[in-house]
Parts: sequence; structure tokens; C-alpha cells
Amino acid sequence: MIPNDIYTPEKYIITESHTFYKQLKSVIRQDYLISKEIFEENQKLFNPIKILAAFISEKTICFNPDLININNSEPYEIERQTQIGIGKVENINSENFSVVSAIPEYEQLCSLAEKQFIDWWENEVCQRIITKYGGINKANSKCQFARQLRNAFGHSKINIQENLRCVDPIWQYLNLKKFPGQKIFELMSLGDLVNFWIDFEETELN
Repeated sequence: MIPNDIYTPEKYIITESHTFYKQLKSVIRQDYLISKEIFEENQKLFNPIKILAAFISEKTICFNPDLININNSEPYEIERQTQIGIGKVENINSENFSVVSAIPEYEQLCSLAEKQFIDWWENEVCQRIITKYGGINKANSKCQFARQLRNAFGHSKINIQENLRCVDPIWQYLNLKKFPGQKIFELMSLGDLVNFWIDFEETELN
């Protein structure tokens, strides 16, 4: 069940010191605008709170754009909750809820997240990893995962050279080298991407 009553949601404060501060903020703001447009004819049904389930990591992501000012540089909050299972629309009682397809919204959001991730890697992180490890090919599997995410987002699919002299790009149990030609968001979710950003920040950049 997502969300659930078993695990207490954890508040996670994102400050300007986080390398993905502006990139995630842009995704959250765009999600708000797209979602609001979907409910344009009936604003009474519009709820700005967004829940992003995880596929390969363990925490659901939740945020409320109404509480985040896109125009300032103050800290903002998201919530994470240890996840139980995968959410399915068919499990929702249709008598109590109106179900609206969010596929177009999600696809647009993923497309924006791809651009923001590329910006994050190229302008905030890549050189720091090169400096830290003495070369990008010497970096660990998590860094290679980030590197190949950037490449897959830039080329619309996973395309890793077989003779690349570095460790495999692995995060959680996902090895991107085993899925040539596939799109990233066929293998992981937008919630996973946010969890990856947080994990990378805490383990590689602090």
C-alpha cells in the first residue's frame, strides 16, 4: 500500500547546498503546472500533493508545490516514506475517487527530469567526481550509474560501449549495462530518480 500506516513519513529538507536544489525544484514546479492544467475544467478536484512511487528503491516521494516558492532560494521540503508494494489504480475504490489518467503528465514530467538531470551532471557534479577519483573511469559503480543515466537521457536510450574500462553502472540491483537500447523510465521511476539524487548527494558529495 502506498502510502501506508506502517512507516512514519520522514521530512527531508533540501537546501541550496544540495547540488540538485534547482533541478528538483524545476521538476516540482512543472509538475504543478501540468497537473493544474489537467484539472482545468474542475479545479475543485485539483490536489497539488504529488506521490511518486519507487520501482527499484525503497522510499515513496511526496511533495506539495503549494508549499514551495519557486522564486526564492529558501530550503524546501519533501517527504519520504518506506514503501510497501507497488501502487495500482485497480486497487482504488472507484466509488470514492475520480480516476484521471496521468500518463501524459508523467511523460512530460519525465522528459523535464531528463533535461534537469543532464544539467545537474554536467554543471554541478561531473567535474567534482573526476577530481575526487582522479578520472571518470576510476569512479565507483554509483558514479558510473549517474554517468550512464546522463548519457541515456541525452540519447533517449541506454547505449554503453562494451569496451568501456570502468566498473559496471549499478545502483540498487539495476545494472544499466544489461539493458542496451532501453529507456531509463522503463526500468526505474521518477521517484527512484529523486531517491538516487539524495543517495548520491549523501554518499558521493558530502
